[in-house]
Amino acid sequence: MNIVFFGTPLFAKEILEGLTKNHNVLSVITQPDKPFGRKKILKAPEVKEYALMNDIPCFQPEKSVDIIEILHGIEAKWSIEAIIVVAYGKILKKEVISRYICLNLHGSLLPHYRGASPIQTSIMNDYKHFGLSVICMDEGLDSGDIAAMQEIEKSVVERKDVAEVFHALVPYGISLLEKVLQDIKNNTLNLVSQEHDKASYCKKLTKSDCYLDFIDSYTCYLHFLALGHIGTWTYYKDGILKINAIQDYVLDKVCKQKGVILAIEQGRACISCENGALWIESVTPQNKSKMTMTSFLQSQNLKVGDRLLFE
Repeated sequence: MNIVFFGTPLFAKEILEGLTKNHNVLSVITQPDKPFGRKKILKAPEVKEYALMNDIPCFQPEKSVDIIEILHGIEAKWSIEAIIVVAYGKILKKEVISRYICLNLHGSLLPHYRGASPIQTSIMNDYKHFGLSVICMDEGLDSGDIAAMQEIEKSVVERKDVAEVFHALVPYGISLLEKVLQDIKNNTLNLVSQEHDKASYCKKLTKSDCYLDFIDSYTCYLHFLALGHIGTWTYYKDGILKINAIQDYVLDKVCKQKGVILAIEQGRACISCENGALWIESVTPQNKSKMTMTSFLQSQNLKVGDRLLFE
């Protein structure tokens, strides 16, 4: 089929790569290049990089209104049979949705977790409503009719960080989209309305959501898996302590106080929560360089049995 692909990050690039095997990708539309790192060097989206390497026309409109003109230009040469949207990052205007078949791959079992961070939110809630949905987009927020859906077992992604989870979901996403595109081609597409009264929502996550309170070890571990790419952190004394790597969690009620050093071994340390404990491998103290947890404890003259002063 002749498709136009909207997407931006690595996950979208990997979905695009799969779709190019069976479909004619007329063009890719992605976000503009954005400053990256301390030097603010412009970085191209992964979708753009893939498109350029594979001679697929790529557009990066600054404004949503420009998308309509781009699509009209494509239609001057080709018939657009479907638009695929995967983590594009902008809302499509009514003029686009009403004119074309627009399919969105969403990272939850809709109507649960509509919004910007469904996969991360699912992980933080112990993989509740975990799966993928393909919807025929409407003007609402992820409220369109469902074209296909697949629940994915927790065991497929358990203990993976969010980047690994996205990668694990790629073949499922390609398979779902291929099914829907085949149904469109065969004129057998069956759309099912969402149960709107059961809808729940998730927000765009920020640094403030990445705070680890060291109350429940499993909850903290899930937050690290979901948000480690942003940077999980906690308060230590009068500053911020970034938690770079948590290797594992302990559920046993070993200590009711949080911050007690229970064990130190091979670059990592076991730190108590109010319920359970966390094996932490790497941290970055405020205004310091990244270091192993054992190096950090040595710098603070702390040993097994001492307590980290989490505020």
